[in-house]
Amino acid sequence: MTLRRFGPQGRFPRATRGFADKLAIACRLSVCFLLAICLGTPAIAAPVERAEAPSMVVRTPAPGSAERRAILDALRAELRRWHEVEVVFVVDRLRVARDWAWVETRPHSPDGQSQYEDVSALLRREQGRWRVLELGVDPDDELSRRYPGLPSALLEE
Repeated sequence: MTLRRFGPQGRFPRATRGFADKLAIACRLSVCFLLAICLGTPAIAAPVERAEAPSMVVRTPAPGSAERRAILDALRAELRRWHEVEVVFVVDRLRVARDWAWVETRPHSPDGQSQYEDVSALLRREQGRWRVLELGVDPDDELSRRYPGLPSALLEE
């Protein structure tokens, strides 16, 4: 007795024909997908880059706002901890993006008699409170390498 591989018309037997059709469709789709990747179709094969969210708006909190006061209070507390001085800030630059802040200030004593060295700082809001991460740094000090989530637009001029 010989086994027949194909039915009378040279096709798979009727019972397996549905499976064969589905398999053929799956193969065609796989080939199309692989071709799209190889040919560089942008929607499928574009390199994945860390895109900053559209809500990545860099802004400056208004003078007197609660957010500005919270950022400067965190910086003030850090300076008090390290240098044991009370300061008032003249803010040259204050930029906020999401939960990150970059500050450049010229601190002086509350009575205005003493001027201190300029201070720049990187802060981050964690659990609703601002915390100083870096104090006295330059924006070019590879901060984005040390803090991968840091928005690059925050440090730009």
